[in-house]
Amino acid sequence: MGFSIFTIKQKRLSKLAGLLCIFFILLSTTIGYAGALTSGEAPGAPGNPSWWAPTTNYFVGTANNSTSKVYFTGFQGIIGAVFWPTPDTPNTTDLQFMVGDAAHTWVDEEKVDTDHVVTLVDPRALIWKVTNTDKDGKYKIEKIIYTDPTRDSLIQEVTFTALTGTVGDYLVYVLYNPTISNSGDNDTGQTVVVNGKTYLQASDPNGRTSVLGTSIPFQSGMQSNGFVGVSDGWTDLKGGTAPDYTMNWTYDSATNGNVAQMALLDLGEPAATSVSFKVVLGFGATATDAQNATIGTLGSDFATLKSTYIQEWNTWCNSLDSLGGTADQQYYV
Repeated sequence: MGFSIFTIKQKRLSKLAGLLCIFFILLSTTIGYAGALTSGEAPGAPGNPSWWAPTTNYFVGTANNSTSKVYFTGFQGIIGAVFWPTPDTPNTTDLQFMVGDAAHTWVDEEKVDTDHVVTLVDPRALIWKVTNTDKDGKYKIEKIIYTDPTRDSLIQEVTFTALTGTVGDYLVYVLYNPTISNSGDNDTGQTVVVNGKTYLQASDPNGRTSVLGTSIPFQSGMQSNGFVGVSDGWTDLKGGTAPDYTMNWTYDSATNGNVAQMALLDLGEPAATSVSFKVVLGFGATATDAQNATIGTLGSDFATLKSTYIQEWNTWCNSLDSLGGTADQQYYV
C-alpha cells in the first residue's frame, strides 16, 4: 500500500513542524506584542519602574502670577519635569519628539540625536527658545516654551524644518511619559476624543489628569498608550535587536502602571520644507478640568498669551533693585 517507515517519519516531522510553528506564533504574540494586538488595552503592565526626570536643567519657567500653577523644567533640549499644582509635585518624566524617515529606515530620539542651543526669548522673562538640530544635518526642531498665564497648561510653539528633502520625507511623533502626582508607577493612559479631536490623557488613581493636544491633528488612528519598556511607543519604534522603525502598536489604553503615550503628527503639505504647530499639555484635578485647560489654550490667541506672559515678568523684573546698574543677566534669571 506504499505505507513505509519513511512515510510515518514524514508525517511525524510534518506534525512536529506544525507544532513548532504554533509555538513560535504564540511566543511572538506573548513577547513581541506585534501584529493583531494593536487595539484595546496595552499588554505588559506595569512596565519598567518609573524614574524621575534629571535635575540638571537647561531651562526653568512659570508664569509670574497666581492664576497659572504650572512650573516647567528642561534638559537636553526637551521638557523634563513639569510641576503642578505646586512647585514640589512633578507630573512628568519627559516630553519630546521622535523623528524618522518615511521609508522607515531610521528613527531619532530628540534628546539624544540632536545638538541643543537654549536662549532666552526676552532677557527679563522666563520664556525660552530651544533649537535642536539633527547631528546628521537632516532636520531642525525649534521650540518657544512658556506657560499659559491664564490656565494650567504648558505651551510649546514648534517649527519642524527639513534641512534635506521636504516635510513629506519625515515622520514626527510626540512621545510623553507622565508621572502624575509624583508617582509614575500607577498612571492610566488613554486616547480620548473631545468634540471630534483626539487627545492623549493620563490620570492617577485620585483623578488628577494631564491632557496632551496639538494644533495640528494626529494622523488617524496613530496614537498609542503603553507600558514603558514593554509596549510603549519608544519600544515600538526602536526597541529590540532588529527594530523596524515603524509604529505598529496603537493601544487605546494602558491601565495602572508606568505609562508612556505616543502619537504620529499629521504634518500637512508634504512638499513644504517646514511646518509650525503648537503642543499643549494641560493639567486638572479631574479629566474635565485638564481637557478644558488644554482645549482652552489651543483655542486662544497665542500672540496674546505670549505677550502677557512676557509683560508680567518684565513688570516684576523692573521692580527689582538694579544694584546701581550692575545687575546682570544671571541676576534677573
